[in-house]
Amino acid sequence: MSKNLKKSILVLFVLMISLVLSAGGAVNAADRISDGVVAAAAADAKASASGETGGMVLKVISYNVAAGQGVENDSKDYVGTKYLQQVVKLMDAEKADLIGMQEVDDNRFTSRFTNQAQFISSRLGMHCYWQPASAVGPFGKINKHGNSVMSKHKFLKTECVKYVSKGKKSDGGASTETRAFTYALVEIKGVKVNFISTHLGFPEYARVGQAKELIGYIKKLKGPVVVVGDFNTTQGSESYKVMTSILSDSYAVAASKGASATSPSEAPKNRIDFVFFSKGDFICEKAYAGGDTFKNASDHRPFFAFLKLKTGADDAAAKTASEGGQEGAGADGDGAKILDLQKSLFKAK
Repeated sequence: MSKNLKKSILVLFVLMISLVLSAGGAVNAADRISDGVVAAAAADAKASASGETGGMVLKVISYNVAAGQGVENDSKDYVGTKYLQQVVKLMDAEKADLIGMQEVDDNRFTSRFTNQAQFISSRLGMHCYWQPASAVGPFGKINKHGNSVMSKHKFLKTECVKYVSKGKKSDGGASTETRAFTYALVEIKGVKVNFISTHLGFPEYARVGQAKELIGYIKKLKGPVVVVGDFNTTQGSESYKVMTSILSDSYAVAASKGASATSPSEAPKNRIDFVFFSKGDFICEKAYAGGDTFKNASDHRPFFAFLKLKTGADDAAAKTASEGGQEGAGADGDGAKILDLQKSLFKAK
């Protein structure tokens, strides 16, 4: 090999290394995959190869983060990222498999025009999908408002669907606001799980319509389904009955239960945030409302559910737990209370 050829090969090699390093340094922080995500992916691959998926338990969280406005949820109060940082600390301590958030905004002045989904997910080292359901301001670029799905496990598919159903202008407040759900197909230890985060509106007839649209979408999915969200209603309502027509309410059937109420956060009285799952696919080992450490981070408490993927040996136990949970009968004591045309909640809650 001639000396000039060797020199050319060396220069080409150095140039290639430089390009790789340069590209790596230019990656945007929001698109970086953390060590936690890489580790989760490696664990998934190992578990899938060994068949160790039976009986795996998923920690699932539903959390309305009040557009980063904290417990007061005052859309005019400039708070920067103060409450978003509290949300991050609270969620980081939980190490959940799946997190669905509602009232997640982008380009809001009061939170320093922060893309809130990106702010939270990048600090948690989680994959994230977010799309706005509605927006205000010129060209719909201000106060973009929506739901997010997050996971340390990779997304195979994502989609945002806006509901057609909504309230009338005469109903007042946020009744005419467009609502939506975000969807992700997540692969966890070789198992494909359909994960949805949603936020239903006002009044109850609008929620019923939205719930029916969501159930219609779910019926077309294949495999296990987990649905979380702020449903703005309580156990026993008509919209709740639509949801539980094909899904189980985690709290109603949980083997172990803690506090149930999620709203208002400082002194919770109503359970309006839920984790639902497809009947026959999971056993709910534990369900509760939490967030005591940062109860002022939002006007909602986060809701937690531990879902165990069923195996053949679990069928009998799951049936017993479901029958004992009195699903849909108001097992947590709020079945008789239905949040209907409560004008006080119409401030985009």
